[in-house]
Amino acid sequence: MNRNQQKMKDILHDHDFYVDFTPHCFWPPQPDIHEAPFVLFGVPFDETTVSRPGSRYAPSAIRAASVNLDTYSERADVDLEDVKIYDLGDIMIAYGNIHETLRRVELIVEDLVKANKVPIILGGEHSITYGVAKAVDDAVILDFDAHMDAREEYPEGMRLSHATFIRRISELIGPEKIFQVGIRTYCKEELKFAQEKRLGFISAYDIYKNGLPTTVKKILAQLESFNQVYISVDIDVLDTPYTPGATYPSPEGISIGTLLDILMNVVDKRVIGFDVVEVSPPYDFSDITAVNATKIIFENIAFIQRARS
Repeated sequence: MNRNQQKMKDILHDHDFYVDFTPHCFWPPQPDIHEAPFVLFGVPFDETTVSRPGSRYAPSAIRAASVNLDTYSERADVDLEDVKIYDLGDIMIAYGNIHETLRRVELIVEDLVKANKVPIILGGEHSITYGVAKAVDDAVILDFDAHMDAREEYPEGMRLSHATFIRRISELIGPEKIFQVGIRTYCKEELKFAQEKRLGFISAYDIYKNGLPTTVKKILAQLESFNQVYISVDIDVLDTPYTPGATYPSPEGISIGTLLDILMNVVDKRVIGFDVVEVSPPYDFSDITAVNATKIIFENIAFIQRARS
């Protein structure tokens, strides 16, 4: 075991064997996990994806894109060159066993939060957020997404997948601890569930119609009574020109500028971690989607750093 592996073991305790020790480099790199308040890791998992698979390759694509983006955030007035970020690598996937894979996500996130680290998770498909929710069940889940992902089963017979994870999280922590932003595609079953359970959401159309100040005000009102916030960003919350490599692209989304402006106004010191999911590199023309995902990650880190300074 090398020195870095030993340091990792100090944080992850008995769960370090779930991590791939192959060298990884999210920019800017930080060699010491103990000194880094932000710890990033990938979950290269897309086994429940029905169409446009390939999000298992997203962690590598996002890391590659990170090297070519400048690190200064004008919105936050923070330069990531001054922020310590440790790249843990990728979780080892239990192929054919989604429950075991998500259990590993849960254990790693739980260890990082206990060590006062901010976990940053690169998907993979959106089902990984269920594993996170089990580790941070005191937090409200703020989900930026085109899809409601609240089906009972999808595909038929599968109760836990990228299209059902919100329903499963609601059963775990309660629908009152979930709020979705940018929603614009759902089936009758999902809308009925949302209405019956009072699952809160703001549609993309609401954002267009009401504007940024009203949108921010509504989100902050939903978060007001919670001490911890976890943010999940499905890349398909953005409109299709920004996401040619989304797993399930959907028209009439918001722009990346709108998303970042919302995040700039709602991210505060209560945010304990976030993920960015559903980038599918095989469909990603000119790496546009991976670059936008990386920009979201850079800005979110900067916003959290600003809030905690």
